[in-house]
Amino acid sequence: MSNWSSEPRCSTIRKETVSVADVLTDRHPLPPLDGDDLALRPWSPARILSATAWSEESLARLVAALGVERPNDGRRAQAAPQGRVWWTAPRRALVIAETSDAPSLGEGEGWVMQAETGAHVGFRVAGGTARRLLARLVPIDLAEAVFPIDAFATTRADGVLVHVQRRIAEAAPEGDGFDLMVARSQGRFFAEILVDAATAFGVTVPDEMRRGTAARRLSSREVFGPSR
Repeated sequence: MSNWSSEPRCSTIRKETVSVADVLTDRHPLPPLDGDDLALRPWSPARILSATAWSEESLARLVAALGVERPNDGRRAQAAPQGRVWWTAPRRALVIAETSDAPSLGEGEGWVMQAETGAHVGFRVAGGTARRLLARLVPIDLAEAVFPIDAFATTRADGVLVHVQRRIAEAAPEGDGFDLMVARSQGRFFAEILVDAATAFGVTVPDEMRRGTAARRLSSREVFGPSR
């Protein structure tokens, strides 16, 4: 099944009350949290670029400039000198650099690059129970045989568009980990549903996240219960 996804025709309804300061500042909505064989961590890449090619010909030039082989269905993350490459659409990719000294990639013939570092919020989930936690949130099969290391998918969790990559997590006992990324405007809501699901695995909701609960509108999960 292809990983390419199209945007919905109507905009996603906001399910949270967030101050403008939370959206515009660099404060991450998730503090480091630990549970039973589970670790939740904020993830803030040094640079995120969006690369868009306008034709198949310019796409071939973009792929060559990145030094990667484009996957046919976009379901695999790739390593390039500029950072990790996530194909989020047939001719669009996010290029994610962990460090500021990674080489950049300028615009070329038929493609454009746009800085999107401040437009996304990242999360890291690691540990032996990481897959069980995420299975409560995203409707994809995360089994090793189906979603191995470097597998990538774009899906939804409670209406939030989320990118997911499985990775090797050196700090995790079983080396199992996932990197997740959502739009900054929905970062706080996603942090809340992630932590809420993690309470089943020994994570305690911190006070700073509890304070916003009364003002926040209930999510579909809270009204109707988990979907799986």
